[in-house]
Amino acid sequence: MPDTYIGQEIDGFRILEELGRGGMGVVYKAEDVALARPVALKMIARELSRDESFVRRFRSEARALARINSSYITSIYALRRTDDGIFIVMEFIGGGTLGDKMERGPVRWADIRAPFLEMISALEHAHGVGVIHRDIKPGNILLTEDGHVKVTDFGLAKLHTADQGMTVTQGIAGTLYYMSPEQVKGERNLDGRSDLYALGITIYEALSGRLPFDRGGSEFSTMRKIVEDQYPPLGEFARDLPPGLESAVMKALAKSPDDRYANAAAMREAFEAIPGDAAPARLNTNGPPPRREAETVVAGEAYQSAPPPVVTKQAVPKQRMMIGGGVFAVLALAALAYFFWPSGSTTPLSVSTDPPGAAVYFDGREIGRTPLESVAVRGEGGRLRVERVGYATVDTTLSFTEGEPMNLLLPLVAVASTGDGNVGSARVALLNVASNPSGATVVIDGQRVGETPYTHRDSTGRPLSVRLERRGYQPYSETGVVLNPASPREIRADLERVTTLPSDNAPPGNTASDPPPAQTGTLVLRSNEGGTVTVNGQSRPDSGTFTVPVGTQTVRCTHPDYGNATGPVTIRAGQTTTATCYFQANVNVQATGESTWGSVWVNNRNAGETGVIKLPPGTHTVEVRRSGFRSVEPPQPVTIRAGLVQQTERLVFTLQKEE
Repeated sequence: MPDTYIGQEIDGFRILEELGRGGMGVVYKAEDVALARPVALKMIARELSRDESFVRRFRSEARALARINSSYITSIYALRRTDDGIFIVMEFIGGGTLGDKMERGPVRWADIRAPFLEMISALEHAHGVGVIHRDIKPGNILLTEDGHVKVTDFGLAKLHTADQGMTVTQGIAGTLYYMSPEQVKGERNLDGRSDLYALGITIYEALSGRLPFDRGGSEFSTMRKIVEDQYPPLGEFARDLPPGLESAVMKALAKSPDDRYANAAAMREAFEAIPGDAAPARLNTNGPPPRREAETVVAGEAYQSAPPPVVTKQAVPKQRMMIGGGVFAVLALAALAYFFWPSGSTTPLSVSTDPPGAAVYFDGREIGRTPLESVAVRGEGGRLRVERVGYATVDTTLSFTEGEPMNLLLPLVAVASTGDGNVGSARVALLNVASNPSGATVVIDGQRVGETPYTHRDSTGRPLSVRLERRGYQPYSETGVVLNPASPREIRADLERVTTLPSDNAPPGNTASDPPPAQTGTLVLRSNEGGTVTVNGQSRPDSGTFTVPVGTQTVRCTHPDYGNATGPVTIRAGQTTTATCYFQANVNVQATGESTWGSVWVNNRNAGETGVIKLPPGTHTVEVRRSGFRSVEPPQPVTIRAGLVQQTERLVFTLQKEE
């Protein structure tokens, strides 16, 4: 790239200075002219910019990476393709790296505890959308001027090269000293536990001032130590460690992934339990950090020429795999990682329908019939379809929140035959059935349909037979129950306890000697944004476990900024039910037409580039703007409501060039 770019303006960005060069391009410090803010502008080499296959995948996966919603990960502002080439606009961080801090000597746990928890949280968010970093090291952990963490340079992946006409897989990818044993062995199916190992090496080095093995050996001997040798305990080199810290770090460094933390959330919880000082300090980034030999610091990122690349062999003969090549090469490959590495995140999905017995399909695959309890589904979301004969099909799109189970209660609307073999809409009549005590089994026309309190929806128009059964009580029956669509019908039964011993041929279950059935169930209620959760007048912060009566209960979550989220939850006797209050909705804002990207403005404030944004409860005005373009659609209102089902919305704006 010519140095004449300095001082020039490219697509709204004024180039200020060159920060560094890599094998795939140049990194500049630039100014976003419209917003008057500094950015890091990373330009891809022209030869790669002309490779349409590379550009197509690069653009797609840069968008995927931009969906990572974490304040501890360097933000991607834009991906642009101009006459001068393709470049990424990223957040500019000027506070140096964790590696710079470590050059001054070992770091106290009290000083690094808070930033280290932020590092784990960054991986927790990335793994939640299926992105595995695979090159965690001190040089890739940036520090803001106030000492907060920004993890950068995500992912090493597969790359199609136009000159070779083949797919090159960086089967061993990363920086050797921080590689997990499975990376060194060239295993292909890496998951997030490999990143947790690298983070364990990083904290080991930060606390002790050294790696758990000698840097002076050959590459082969280093690889052998990583795979085979047991590392010395952290306490041999680091002093004044609080109880539990050494064992927590060594668990992250286990040779087998199965012996490490199962995921980033588990690792975060383990280290959160280890206290620091009463008032832990932020990492001090004041003053110029010392520079390492053969290294150029670029906007807080280390572009290293040493150690040299590691070369090893894959199982395929004569196929050479390499480590390194510069951090900028890592960046160029980063956006491809999400595409080639499948998501490892799963969400427990529970679906109940009224009435039950409906088939549930997720992304076209049947996963069971209702009531469906905690089936693990992969990815950030997908399409849910629920089908039951005689009822309208439910077809919707779900969006999952990392680490949060999703629980759906879907009332089905009955439909009736039109007489010509087709199914048409029908007027639905409601029957509300209650009993004292509650929890009685409701049998309608000989079919068990639920427990009291229960609402039955019927469109047949024929008289119904209703029976209530509860162990230890006399059954209650009504026949010839006629429903009117214009007015709900109610049945409220006071059940009588059995007081006499049954005869030998009496049906089982209606005896005074039977133990009383469970009258309560367990409700686990969470709020995804904090605040308090309240059930039957009992309040807990953030989440809580409650013992509540069976039946339909109304729960409430209260957030100081977002108000209340309320909704019904059905509690079954002796069972545990989980529910989550959602205070923010995912709004997918897309651009189409003559431009497929733009800036999203919410209530006349810039909310970032097109993609998925989160909005709190309330009515918001959303629009897409881009200089030189106009939107065919006017600003769109979108109303967000807090509740027990996460709301998702999609808005599409057609952009046309201005004349």
